[in-house]
Amino acid sequence: SDITVNTTPIVDGDSAKQNEIIAQQILFTQCHRYLEQDSN
Repeated sequence: SDITVNTTPIVDGDSAKQNEIIAQQILFTQCHRYLEQDSN
C-alpha cells in the first residue's frame, strides 16, 4: 500500500516521485489558470 513507502523497490519509488512531480505541476497549472481567470 501507499503507507509502506520505505519497503517499496527503488523503481517504484522513482515512479512515485515522477507521479508526485507531475501532480504538483498539474496543481500549479490549475492554480495559475484560476488566478488568471480571477484577475480578469
